[in-house]
Order: sequence, then C-alpha cells, then structure tokens
Amino acid sequence: MMQIKPGMGLEFENYLKMELIPVFKKAGMKQLGAWKTKEFGVDDRYIFTWPIASLAEFDGPDPFEKALGIDGQVVLMSNIKRCVANARTFMLMERPDLGIAPKPDYAFKMGVMVTLSVAPGRTEEFEKNTKALVAVIGKTNAKAVLAGKTALGGNPNDYYMFIAFDSFADLGNFVPALAKVMAEAKLVPETGIVVHQELATYHMAPELSIQ
Repeated sequence: MMQIKPGMGLEFENYLKMELIPVFKKAGMKQLGAWKTKEFGVDDRYIFTWPIASLAEFDGPDPFEKALGIDGQVVLMSNIKRCVANARTFMLMERPDLGIAPKPDYAFKMGVMVTLSVAPGRTEEFEKNTKALVAVIGKTNAKAVLAGKTALGGNPNDYYMFIAFDSFADLGNFVPALAKVMAEAKLVPETGIVVHQELATYHMAPELSIQ
C-alpha cells in the first residue's frame, strides 16, 4: 500500500510503466495487481497485490538486486523513494468463506474497499456476523466480495473486504438495495466489535499491472 507525494502521481505511474514493471518481469514476477483510489478516499493511494507461493521466497536475494545488480538497485530505489511519501507491505490471508466469488472470467473494474479493525477477542463474533452480512450482499447487484485478514506486517485483527462493481452507477443502485435487504434480514448490531471502519473507492489499473 503506497501513498504518493502530492503532485507526483503521473510521474510515478510513468516510472512504474517504463521502468518498474519491466524489472518485475525480469525478476520473474508473473502477476501484479494494481489498484488506485478514485473519487472517494485519500488521493494518490495505490494498492499492489501479488501472490506468495511460500515464505521461503523471501530468503533469496532482493528481486531488484537480482534483476539489476546492486548499483542498478540503488538507482531504482532512489527514484521510487523520490515519489513515495510512505508505504506498508503486509501479508493478507485470503478468506473466501467471508466473501462471494466472482463469476468465471469476471474482469474487476472498480469497487469499495472496506477496512475494518476488530476489537481483541471479538473476531469470532465478527466473522459470524460478516458471513450473515455477505449472504445479504449476495442478494444485491454486487459482482463479488473479496475478503482477507492481515497476517504479517500489520494488526492481525484488521480485515479487508473489497465489494466489486462495474461502475459508480452500479454502486449507486447497490446502496438502496442493501438497505432494503438488511432491513429484512434484521442483522445483529456490531456495537463494540468493530472499533474502526474506513470505506474508499478504488479502480483497477490494468496499465500498471502484470496480467
């Protein structure tokens, strides 16, 4: 998760496309997902995702050093740091039991990223309530729900849920539909369970990704 310095978003994206992605590919990276805040959320915030096959891969040399050598790595990292205000890398454990799988070959376009911090000792209650909520979301026009829980690199009680839509028009139709089905479902309140919640809209950036 990266926060780019004000006014440097375009420069960062150009540098990513022209320099970083070729280096990632040279280092052997097969998949990289890129997401960027759009309209609602902190400006110029990016999320980059890639699969981890095994933690053992972190015992090897740095991929930048492997692809460019030490001198090339120093130049590359200097240019990155010039654009980046702050960054955090963390491992997210997928939780398909708390989500809704997309249809086969569905292409993600945009959606709402929901970040939730759960009170210590309340994760079991939260997950039970979340499963009930996701069942309700499944009755709306949401295209999918991706869910995960922080493992390493952050608060282990933090959950991330991405509710996918094709457009903001879809999102606009989702709000009243969700309110209707939630009223019918009569879900249990989460008072004291969720201590912090944040919502932001992100769009998929295929031009910054490795498909």
